Amino acid sequence: YGFLTLPEGDGPCPGVILRHGSEGCEPIFYLRYAELLKKQGIASFLFSPDYLHALQASGGNQSSHGGSFSTSRNQMSVPMEQTIFATFGAAEILASHPRIQGQKIGLMGWSRGGIDVLDCLSQQHQKYLNPSVRFSAGISFYPFPIFHEPDTLTAPLLVLLGQEDNYT
Repeated sequence: YGFLTLPEGDGPCPGVILRHGSEGCEPIFYLRYAELLKKQGIASFLFSPDYLHALQASGGNQSSHGGSFSTSRNQMSVPMEQTIFATFGAAEILASHPRIQGQKIGLMGWSRGGIDVLDCLSQQHQKYLNPSVRFSAGISFYPFPIFHEPDTLTAPLLVLLGQEDNYT
């Protein structure tokens, strides 16, 4: 369930998995990032608004964002482990794509998706990732403050936070 955006040309290119936040996936917002990455020669994968329905454990609610699923009222309506495993699955699929450089897959996530970035780059979760797949970098925009020791990260990480953020 998702959108794959590839840059022009035939050669293999790096790829980035875009992880949306708690309010669900509003494709118009995230596809802007996909277009920016495409112009830089980077492929991107964005989970569709429907994928959380497939992962939903219980609870949850419909968001006002085009009917996409939201976890903002109940963060555990989709357990973090499920979104981590979904991200790992996407990485394995991207790594096997002939147009993607399998060892150059990065992560970008916003809010709850930013937490996924932190978790996916932590050593404690690497045992669940196919050994042939490794993330090369991550960017986490205003993640909920889950702290990982820098020496437990498996790739370079940029975390962007805002002083006026009153949610995360």
